[in-house]
Amino acid sequence: MNSYKRQNIEHLKLQVEQLKKQLQKLIDQWYYYQTSVYQEIMFEYDNIFGDIEEELEDKIRTSQELEKRVEFLRMKLRQGENLRRNTMKLIDIMSNRQVERQHLRHHTNGSMQKLHPKNELRQLKQVSCEINENYEISNLYRSLVKKLHPDVAGESEERRKYWESLQIAYKQKDAERLRVIQLLVDDNIYNQSKIEEAQLKTLIIDLENNIKKQELKLKNLIYQEPFVFKDKLKDRFWIKKRKEQLENRLIQINDRLRYQHHLLSNLTESLKNSQEKSRAV
Repeated sequence: MNSYKRQNIEHLKLQVEQLKKQLQKLIDQWYYYQTSVYQEIMFEYDNIFGDIEEELEDKIRTSQELEKRVEFLRMKLRQGENLRRNTMKLIDIMSNRQVERQHLRHHTNGSMQKLHPKNELRQLKQVSCEINENYEISNLYRSLVKKLHPDVAGESEERRKYWESLQIAYKQKDAERLRVIQLLVDDNIYNQSKIEEAQLKTLIIDLENNIKKQELKLKNLIYQEPFVFKDKLKDRFWIKKRKEQLENRLIQINDRLRYQHHLLSNLTESLKNSQEKSRAV
């Protein structure tokens, strides 16, 4: 290797190290937001709105369960089935299972809407991409655990941050973040006996692209919940308005619960009356 080529490779290596430090700084900022800032905001938010939010969540879930029970009772009434001793117990079990599945779909893939036939192919492609990404996420996570687990990597501050960032990214199913962490901790390229300029240039492009993506994600983070609440939690007018909105939602869900209980009682009574008539005949 001539001196010019060697100098060029050393220059590219230095550029790689500088870009890695820049990317690592962005990861540190993201980690800071996902830990310290997140906990600070959620602590303050829960102190102000925690009780009413928890009540809302419980009542929304109860409403969903009642809605499923009403659906099952209507179905049995249409089919002319008798109200047996264990009917309500079976209805409770089936409605709870449906609500659980509904919550699972909501937390993983969002709302599951029936697609128009023209969009079925798009849905299949989306599902296929999700499966492939989940497979990649699992593989990346296993690979990084082998490198970053405290028993292997030690307990330095830098490695600890990487380890905790890894756990957050995996929990959020953030494949892009996992790729960035892998890029930062992967030193295999330096272990090669001969490093080509093309390899270093490709790595530089990869690092530059990731830096742009992470800068954009950090910029957009402040517009996402709960980070969007950071400054608003100091605004007493916004707090008052937010409480009014949550209280109005609570009034609406309470009205819906009363209606659902009334409907459930009427359907149960109708099934009993239908059963008594069939016995009299």
